Amino acid sequence: MNEAIRGQLRSIPVFADLPAAEFREKDLPDNPIPMIAEWILAAHAAGQPEPHAMSLCTVGPAGVPSSRVLLVKDIDDRQLYFVTPASSRKGLEITANPHVAAHFYWPATGQQVRGVGTAAEQDRAASERDFAESTAAPASPPA
Repeated sequence: MNEAIRGQLRSIPVFADLPAAEFREKDLPDNPIPMIAEWILAAHAAGQPEPHAMSLCTVGPAGVPSSRVLLVKDIDDRQLYFVTPASSRKGLEITANPHVAAHFYWPATGQQVRGVGTAAEQDRAASERDFAESTAAPASPPA
């Protein structure tokens, strides 16, 4: 073991400046998805960069887990929407095994949440609408 690295890592403060959050898993509502949307917006208001970024974990054909950071593009009462090309490693893994795990972490609010579920491909029209919206020029700020 590299004692110099070990000592340096152990000297880094652990969650020292995080707000105290007393939320527990047992306190989750039956449907926590709307709460996730609220937490993303609260993290944004608190100055958290990319509060809609989540780690999405999939499993490859050999049973090896894989994780990437993706952006949530929309949330409704039932699900989170994210984009990944069907031909990407993540897309191919989801096609082979749709079971996924997601994790959000917002240091600005001292919160994190994890969830498991299944991923499904959107229909072609929804994908094309999403692509068009994401490539559209941003609105000009008011003068």
